[in-house]
This record gives sequence, C-alpha cells and structure tokens, in this order.
Amino acid sequence: MCALPLSKVLPQRKSNSLDAERENFERSQSISISKAINCQESPVKEKHVRYRGI
Repeated sequence: MCALPLSKVLPQRKSNSLDAERENFERSQSISISKAINCQESPVKEKHVRYRGI
C-alpha cells in the first residue's frame, strides 16, 4: 500500500500557519498509520509493555 502525500494530490494554495500545522499533523498521522499496518512482525519492546508484578 503506497499512499501519495496530500500535498501531491490536492492543489497548492496559499499557506498559512494553520495549513502548515494541518500538513504536519497529516504527515505524522500518515507515518503512524504506516508503522501500525506494516507487514513486518516484530516483538513488542519491553518499554511499551505495562508490567504489573504481584
């Protein structure tokens, strides 16, 4: 699955700080989603696991 960046798909318009913030948010969401659905399986890192000792 290869997604095109929104900046390539949508027409360019005059940008302001809100547009830049939105673009950064969309970029970070895209990266997070691609990491979540990647096909490579790997064990969970210890720092991400909540351990509850009794």
